[in-house]
Amino acid sequence: MVVSVSWAPLDHFECRPGTVVAQDKLLTPLLMLNAPYGGNASGTVHESATSSWSTTVHNGSAAALFVLRNWSVARSLRVLAAGPGTNAACPEFLATPGFYNEYLSIDLLPANSTSDAAEPTALEYSGYGSVLFHNGFANGDGITMATCTWNGLGHGYLRTTSSHITVEVPFSWNGTTATAKSTLEYVANYSYEFPGGAGTWSIDDLNLGTNAPGGGYAFTFTPCP
Repeated sequence: MVVSVSWAPLDHFECRPGTVVAQDKLLTPLLMLNAPYGGNASGTVHESATSSWSTTVHNGSAAALFVLRNWSVARSLRVLAAGPGTNAACPEFLATPGFYNEYLSIDLLPANSTSDAAEPTALEYSGYGSVLFHNGFANGDGITMATCTWNGLGHGYLRTTSSHITVEVPFSWNGTTATAKSTLEYVANYSYEFPGGAGTWSIDDLNLGTNAPGGGYAFTFTPCP
């Protein structure tokens, strides 16, 4: 007897959670914001159609708005779904965000920081750990802001928008620590102000690249010669 399996051309494969292997309550960013050295930044995240949150940072500092969120990590199942779509390549584990109700504003870098390269990717606060997040400077893949020729006059401005933040959820599995990625869909708007006659800022656009984590800009500053 010959058994064959087929599906309609408009069907596709999706990744869906299977058996739950871990659950935890972790600090999870809603909005992360870096200020250029000597300048200012403001950001607004639209949590829903009726709710938004805003913050400002200054002179090289960085801060984030976190929520204390329930997370569930499960084995990933590749299942056939009806309708058109892209066939998914499923990871081993899926992290699913759950309910949250506590908001915390936490500093990530102090004022006068000339680079965001040392920005933390995880933290502990009030007895809780966090997901892994990526808001620091990795490489200058964005535009460069140079104000040395402005002779101290005027300011430069940049704006950008993000639709998501990708985080990694840590969990224990078979005696080892592993992580599972999850993408949180939030629209956020960012504005940056740079002082004239100060120097050059290399900019890491956190939305550029296949594995970009999402968010705004990160900076490294070089003073004028």
